[in-house]
Amino acid sequence: MRFDPSARRALQDLKRLCSVMVSDEEQPSPSEFASLVNDILDPAVSAGPKKKFKPKGLFLGERRDSGAPIDIPSQVLARHAAMLGSTGSGKTVMAKALIEEAALAGIPSLIIDPQGDLARLALGIDESELLQRDGDVDRKRKLLENSEVRIWTPLRSKGLPLCIDPFRAPPADLDPEEAITAWDMVAAGFTSLAGYDVEKAQGKVVKPFLYEILVEGTRCGLDVG
Repeated sequence: MRFDPSARRALQDLKRLCSVMVSDEEQPSPSEFASLVNDILDPAVSAGPKKKFKPKGLFLGERRDSGAPIDIPSQVLARHAAMLGSTGSGKTVMAKALIEEAALAGIPSLIIDPQGDLARLALGIDESELLQRDGDVDRKRKLLENSEVRIWTPLRSKGLPLCIDPFRAPPADLDPEEAITAWDMVAAGFTSLAGYDVEKAQGKVVKPFLYEILVEGTRCGLDVG
């Protein structure tokens, strides 16, 4: 079993305290006794201020057992990797840490985020709250300065709507559910082209109408490509 220096020092103090209590040696003074007890109860106090860790690569966090910092070289991002774990085990937190570190290193990220968990990184965190959590404000500012966040939002008017060639008919061999989504995108494209907002009342009427025309027209041999 390995102990960090502060834990080893606490064990040594405990051994010394036990030895003087059962021996005829001169008893420690009240201040010495209090110091020994404090070292045992809170070894981090006697260890002095914690040195600030300067990662050589991408800083991911600290080990739960020893508190030792963990960083990885940025070159590992050139290889395939996966983060596996049960619900609540910290996969998303790890992904956020990796994305932040990559951004600080000037490495862009392309993220597919159906749940919107990672997109919230763009909101940042209030500096007062960060200070309360003993966070690094300068690092947070550098992250925001170095990052340009773009959010593409398929089938949504907010953000940057994403649609690839919206006026081409979907392949005939598509899965039925995929075909519905594909035709919906085509109908949305034509609706916007006609000057209607698909998120507003008129657009919500026009899009289904065009959807039926396109689907039925294609079945009848109409070429919408």
